[in-house]
Amino acid sequence: MFINIKIVQVILLINENLRHIFYFFIYTAFFSIISLLGFWKILPLVCHIILAALFFLLPFYYIYLHKNKFKYINNRNVIIWLEEKNFSNINPLTSLFDKPINENLDGIKWKLHLKKSYNYSKKIKYFFPKININLEDPLKTRFLFLFFLVIAFFWSAKNDKIFINIYSVLNFKTKNVIENNITSSKIWLVPPRYTEIMQKEIFIDSESSSKEDNIKIPINSELKVKIQSKSQKLNFVTGKNKNYFEETEKNNFELYYKIIDNQNFIIKNDDKVIKRIYFEVIPDKFPSIDFDSEPEIVGNSIKFITNASDDYRVRKVLASILRPTEFKHFNDKTINFDLEFETTKTLEK
Repeated sequence: MFINIKIVQVILLINENLRHIFYFFIYTAFFSIISLLGFWKILPLVCHIILAALFFLLPFYYIYLHKNKFKYINNRNVIIWLEEKNFSNINPLTSLFDKPINENLDGIKWKLHLKKSYNYSKKIKYFFPKININLEDPLKTRFLFLFFLVIAFFWSAKNDKIFINIYSVLNFKTKNVIENNITSSKIWLVPPRYTEIMQKEIFIDSESSSKEDNIKIPINSELKVKIQSKSQKLNFVTGKNKNYFEETEKNNFELYYKIIDNQNFIIKNDDKVIKRIYFEVIPDKFPSIDFDSEPEIVGNSIKFITNASDDYRVRKVLASILRPTEFKHFNDKTINFDLEFETTKTLEK
């Protein structure tokens, strides 16, 4: 009985304060979305401090403004609510908490009264209140915020930036990009299309100059860099080679660089290191095909079983049959057939 009363109490508390809970949910979802997307890392130091302070103080200010509008539901309120739903009962639930006024009251009769009240309390039906959030959110904006929150979470997880982006809320160190007059930067890796691997974004963080990123990539992946900076000394170093970025427009620099072997890649402003990356190239293995059975000719058909495999999936199997050399009137030397195949869980076909 006690547990049921507490459950009803919690639901009634939620219903009575549903508007405030909804506002806090929207606020928390918005804050989480921009944090997961790395919003705090692109802000100048002063703006970062001011906005972070506002975000943290705003909930307390809201509570202060509406402190008289928050409602609390105690046990007595819950019992009264349940009694209204069970109005046909003879004794109310509050009778369980009765205390004798007369000290000379017959103790046996009082115990019988309590026992009778307790037995009646077992007949009470526990109605649980319904939470109707549509009253506070008729446009269902909560689903829109949930959608963007999920997208932001998976995006940051895909780029291994969940904890870094969340930590950046309280990271007030002077930004490395600001120190080097970089107003914005985009660096991403684009693997070859046949690998079907998603492109990966690389960030220039405040710790980038001292930390080296180790990234494994397929061979022939392309590195794309776009930087906005007032500096005219932006360059990149690969091995012993030093090259300058191409300025496509004023203060806009671009780089497209294909990676074919293991190498260090360093972005610098003059001689000052901005970003260190070590690329470990994953070689592309040649596809293989094995005959599990010898070709078997039955009438006008040929039958055989093969096993094909490749490190980035087998997408097409083509069988070529050479025409007899004694026949000179054929234009094509081979007859080609697209073969059907089944996919295994190990991506071998």
